[in-house]
Amino acid sequence: MPLTLEKKVDLLWDKLAISELMNAFGRALDLHDWELYERCMCDSFEVDFERLTGFAPVMTTAARWARFAAVVLDPLIVHHQYSNHSIKVSGVEATGITYMVARHLAPGEQAWNAQYGWYENTYQRADGDFGWKISRLRHNYQWVSGTQQLIDLDNEAAREAMRDVFGDQVERQMPSTD
Repeated sequence: MPLTLEKKVDLLWDKLAISELMNAFGRALDLHDWELYERCMCDSFEVDFERLTGFAPVMTTAARWARFAAVVLDPLIVHHQYSNHSIKVSGVEATGITYMVARHLAPGEQAWNAQYGWYENTYQRADGDFGWKISRLRHNYQWVSGTQQLIDLDNEAAREAMRDVFGDQVERQMPSTD
C-alpha cells in the first residue's frame, strides 16, 4: 500500500530529526557540552563500545555516560564528522547507521588519533530537543590512525567513570597497577 503524502512527510521529518540528533551528539562532543550530550540519550540506554573498549555492552544512564565522556575527552580537542545517515523508522522506535570520523588532539603535545567507522543506533521517540533520543549507542569503528593510546584511561578519574558505566568489567580487564 503506497504511503500517503502525510505519511511521507512524517517519515521525512522523523529521519531529519534523527539526523539532527546525531549531528548535535557530535557537536556536543566537540564543544564539550555535556548537558547537550546527555540530552541526546534516553535516561537509561544501552552502550556498546566493545570494539573500542573491550567491555561488553551494558545498560547505563545518560548522566553516567556523559560523565565518562567528559572525563576522557575534556583534556583533548575533538572534532567529529557524521554522514551517510541511513534511518528506518517504525512507530516510536527507529534504527540507524551513521558514518563517523572522530579526531582527537592532545594540545601542546601534538599527539593525535582518528577513528573511522559508524554508529549502529536505536532511537526512541521522546520529548526533548529533537523528538527522538538514543536508546542504544553502538560504536563500530573500523580502524584508528595516529597515537593509539591518546585517551588516558589509566588515571583514577577515568577508572572511576569507567567503573560507574562498565562495572566490574573494568577491574577484570584493566587490573590496577598499584
